[in-house]
Amino acid sequence: MLNNTGAGLAIGATLSVPLYTGGNIRRQVETAQLAAQQASLRTEAQRLTFETDLDNQLTFYQIQQQILTLEEENVGIARENLNVSTERFRVGTTNGLEIQTAQNTLEQALVRRNLVLFNLKSTEIRLRLLAGELVISYWLLVIRYGVILA
Repeated sequence: MLNNTGAGLAIGATLSVPLYTGGNIRRQVETAQLAAQQASLRTEAQRLTFETDLDNQLTFYQIQQQILTLEEENVGIARENLNVSTERFRVGTTNGLEIQTAQNTLEQALVRRNLVLFNLKSTEIRLRLLAGELVISYWLLVIRYGVILA
């Protein structure tokens, strides 16, 4: 009979390496590469969408600024026409219809100017959202009031 007279600790380890994996590792590598390519393509698509949105909003903002300048001129001209019509009515060279027409023209010019001002502010908000300045505020609007800016 053998006697084990050693009084120390024994440590053992086993290493197993499969010789054949059925192509699983190669398939997993290919799947990971495809997933990385898809993620890269999605990132590029989002970047392009962002740049397009930003370009569109900047262009729209600049156009609205030009339109605002024109509408301010229209309001001034409409006020001047109303003043002329009022003076002509006071003198007695025209009737009330001309004054009413001038008033309507001024009112329409003011409505158009206010619409342009609204569009400018709305576009400014969208630009700030795209720039990341209003992320928290935007989500508060969505959550609290259901406001969604398209």
